[in-house]
Amino acid sequence: MRGNADPYDFLVRPAYMPRGSLANHVADQFREAIVSLRLRPGTMLDKSAICARLGISRSPVAEAMARLKSEGLIEILPQRGTVVSLVSIGDVEESIFVRKGLECETVRTLAESIPDGLLDALKDNLERQRHTVAALDTVRFHPLDLEFHALIIDAVGHGRMKAMVESARNNLNRARQLTNSQRR
Repeated sequence: MRGNADPYDFLVRPAYMPRGSLANHVADQFREAIVSLRLRPGTMLDKSAICARLGISRSPVAEAMARLKSEGLIEILPQRGTVVSLVSIGDVEESIFVRKGLECETVRTLAESIPDGLLDALKDNLERQRHTVAALDTVRFHPLDLEFHALIIDAVGHGRMKAMVESARNNLNRARQLTNSQRR
């Protein structure tokens, strides 16, 4: 983690939050911080400090942490605390397997009936990716790559499958961030 006075300065509580969605909001913010490596693997999380930062009770934080644990992004260590999980080669291999299986079946399904506009959207995205590669713009390339895959997954319209692909992608994105270089 960086040397910030407040390690949770990325956490923001909106002025209005519909009932029952606070845990989702907390989980989303932590997921982004973990995947982007703002919270590095091995970082201990202080639930009391998180609650104080957001001005909320422990319940939505505990629920958010349970979700992140189920996604493999954190570990809850009994009597010791909560820690951002390490990125393991085994987890990355498993995530690649899951993502490849789901995305290959998605492409196979789409090949039978291609929705109007999908091919044009994919071609446009690939052209923008080519421009970012030519410009050595590693910051813009990754979001374009995610957009490409989202176009394919969204075209099938299976919401749960999309959530599974996104969950599998989280560990891959952390590994990508850890190994990101201009050469790669």
